Amino acid sequence: MRNPPKKKTPNEPRLKNARSASKKTNPPPFIFDVADFFTSHASDFLRIIRPIKAQARKWLNDNELPFDPYKDYSGMTLPAYIQKIGHRENSSASWYMAEFLLLARYVEDCIRAKDVDSAAFWAFMFGKTYAEAGMKSQLGVDALRMRKVKKGSHVGGLNRGRQQTTDREMYWAKMQAAAERIWEKDPTRSKLAVAVKLGDKFPDSVRTIRLRIKKPTR
Repeated sequence: MRNPPKKKTPNEPRLKNARSASKKTNPPPFIFDVADFFTSHASDFLRIIRPIKAQARKWLNDNELPFDPYKDYSGMTLPAYIQKIGHRENSSASWYMAEFLLLARYVEDCIRAKDVDSAAFWAFMFGKTYAEAGMKSQLGVDALRMRKVKKGSHVGGLNRGRQQTTDREMYWAKMQAAAERIWEKDPTRSKLAVAVKLGDKFPDSVRTIRLRIKKPTR
C-alpha cells in the first residue's frame, strides 16, 4: 500500500519561492550613487576648475573677445556668440575657452541651488569637453590652435622630402654613370639596348631606365 502524500502546511514555503524571495529582498552587492559622490567631492572639483577658468578668461581677454558667461549676447550663450563671430565650434580654441566658462557657470549655479544631480551632469560635461580639447591639441589647452603641431609636422615633412629627393638623385646618378660606361665601350648602342642591359643591375623597369638615362653627345 502506497503512503499518502505529505500535506504541506501554510508556513512551509516551496524551495523555488524561497530562492526568488531571497533574490528580491537581498540588495545588490554594490551601488554607486553619482549624486552622493559629487556631493562629497564638489569642493575638489571647484578647486580644480578654478585655474582653468582663469586661463580661459585670460585667453579670451587677450584676443579681445567677451568672457562673461552670465551675460546675454542677443539671446545667445557665450560659446554661441563666439561661434557666430567666426570661431568654429569644437575646433577653435576661443570656442573651447567660452565653453569651459559656460559649463563651469552651470556647475556652480547648480551647486548653489543644491541641485546635485544637475551639478554632477554639468561637471561630467565639463570634464568631457576639457578632455576632448586636450586630445585635439596634443599639447594641452594652451596650444589648441595647433600652430606648434602644424609647424613641427610641416618642417618634418619638408626635411623628409628633401632627403628622399637627395636619395633618388644619387640613385639616378649611379644609373647614369653605369649607362655611360656601356656607351664608352659601344657608342652605337641605343638607349633601349642600354636600358635592357641595365635592367640586370637595377630593379626599375626597362621603360623607366630608358626614360632616366641620357646618351652623351659627342
